[in-house]
Amino acid sequence: MLAALTAKTADDLALQAREWEKVRALLDAGRYLPHIVADADRVRLAAILDNLETMPEVLEDSAGATIVESIHGAVWDRLVQVDDAAKAVAAAEDAAAPITAWRAILTGVAETGEVPFEGLTLLHRAEPEAYDLLLDGDALAAPGTTYGAIPRLVESLERTTVHA
Repeated sequence: MLAALTAKTADDLALQAREWEKVRALLDAGRYLPHIVADADRVRLAAILDNLETMPEVLEDSAGATIVESIHGAVWDRLVQVDDAAKAVAAAEDAAAPITAWRAILTGVAETGEVPFEGLTLLHRAEPEAYDLLLDGDALAAPGTTYGAIPRLVESLERTTVHA
């Protein structure tokens, strides 16, 4: 979805270039990029994304990749607030989040016998109550991989239709 912000016409390029001039002026005046993102419209977000990786502040920082990832997340969060298409994508992702989390958990258990950290992280975001129950539960009472129950559960999750 962030790729949709890429300029497609000469007018888009001109608008983004002008917005980047404003962003650069704000940065030079001491504003922080996350604060600029929090107030940005779609065009300003596009300009920020287009210039982010080559900003001196990013290039000179040893954690440049982490900064880029963080700002991408902030841009996405803001885009969801200002763009209906992004809002629809976010709603669909939210609706699918529990299935994605449980698929990651069950697949990890089936493959390794352990609940993977990624699955726990996804579940914590998607269904905090289920996450708490899983951590508080009796892991020894969970169905083992020898009965074939977990692969069947994963298959049923893959067939599940999600409605946003």
